[in-house]
Amino acid sequence: MTWDINGGLRKFNAWFDEFILEVAKPLAILGFTMGTVDIYTRGGLATQPLFAVPWSVVQALTIDGLFFAVWWRFFAAKWTWRTATANVGLFIIGLVLSIVATATNMILGFQQLWGVSDTMWPIKGARWSRRWPLMNRKCSFQRPA
Repeated sequence: MTWDINGGLRKFNAWFDEFILEVAKPLAILGFTMGTVDIYTRGGLATQPLFAVPWSVVQALTIDGLFFAVWWRFFAAKWTWRTATANVGLFIIGLVLSIVATATNMILGFQQLWGVSDTMWPIKGARWSRRWPLMNRKCSFQRPA
């Protein structure tokens, strides 16, 4: 009897990617609902750890899980004229999820580099030029008072 560890891992990854694709919709609905409840309660819930931790886990599973599952499905797809539209759609969704994942990692990297526990002080303290708000070389970050 031989052990095919790689084959077993491939089967597990295929199963897990399909599982994430199926569970992502209810998780996204749950995350949107939690965010809406926070907005309707005037923002008091999002600062509570009992709300923030589950919401963060739901968002991470939804975004990160979909990122890997969509790209796995894209690369495993068969390309014919009948499936081209669906495959291009997967590619676009994959690009959007890549942008979200990159932005999230950039924010986390910024937090680690500057030793910041949250992202609100850079947002409040950023001094961007009005001419080029997205690409300004003279952006300075100061902790808000």
